Amino acid sequence: MIIFSKVVLLPMLYLFAVSCTDRLSTNIGQVGQQTEKCTVGVRLQQEGIGVKSKDPGDENKISDINLFVYNSVSGFLEAHVYIDSRNYGKVPLTVDLLKNVRYDFAVCANFGFKPKAPESLEALKEMRFYLTYPDEYGTGIPMSGMVRDIIPKDDGMSVNMTVTRLMAKIGIAIDRSKLNSDVRMNVSRLSIGGCPKSAKPFADSKPAGRNDIFENGFFKDGRAADFLNIEAGEGKSQEVYVYMLESLGGDRPSNLDNPAAAAIYPYIELKMDYVGTENNTAKWLVYRFCIGEKKGNSDIRRNTTYHFTVTPHGNGLDKQATWMVEFTN
Repeated sequence: MIIFSKVVLLPMLYLFAVSCTDRLSTNIGQVGQQTEKCTVGVRLQQEGIGVKSKDPGDENKISDINLFVYNSVSGFLEAHVYIDSRNYGKVPLTVDLLKNVRYDFAVCANFGFKPKAPESLEALKEMRFYLTYPDEYGTGIPMSGMVRDIIPKDDGMSVNMTVTRLMAKIGIAIDRSKLNSDVRMNVSRLSIGGCPKSAKPFADSKPAGRNDIFENGFFKDGRAADFLNIEAGEGKSQEVYVYMLESLGGDRPSNLDNPAAAAIYPYIELKMDYVGTENNTAKWLVYRFCIGEKKGNSDIRRNTTYHFTVTPHGNGLDKQATWMVEFTN
């Protein structure tokens, strides 16, 4: 049985963003409005995703910022401010805009570079952030946020923005309480597969195709995986975390016996050293199961912590073992 819960936590951590000034000229006003300029500051807030782990270190870390500002009426780009990791924290994040003009603000954190700014709000929705490898977040988990219909009135006004992590945090534990007393199952490796290589920061996201998937994603082995062999209480192990970008692939086909077909959907794989006195068995055992928000579903949402508990029964070799999904918002 696999027990699954989804927890979204919302503590706010207040941070002050900083910038260097590299922007496009503001040239689109609204008819009948003033054209006097003013300076607008931006302050970031973060949505929490729960308990921290040593990977990726600091889930609240911000190293660099891209700020895009659009005219709310025309939908066209007005300004782009980039803050690199050398300047972050040294100067305030500000942008010069026209008073009494309606704007939409979009921000990306921890992208590690200055991308070509999308020229319109429609193009912004299709923008993608790409990972080179599954655990590429040494500068921080990629984040994004947006706030609409901001009308600057006074010089020095401040805009609060909430940034959301583009990755989900997947917690795995094993409940060995249903195993036969003569069975030992020790995990040597935990991995996650079927993970997207990219995500849309400003729209619901799923892989763009088969070539946009890491078949072998984030993994833990050795001492990092050994926590799954340490009991936390009542037969249940401690929890180990892996990470992946958002993947809203919807419901899976009912028949995924073909490993190649299953690999395009997120899955967890556990490699275990299996010992059972029945028939004097001693072998490697691999558990693989697809993950999602309910049975038959493959949705893994950004900025969400998931908890899966794997519960083998009897001799642990029954391929027909049932599993159950439970989750709470």
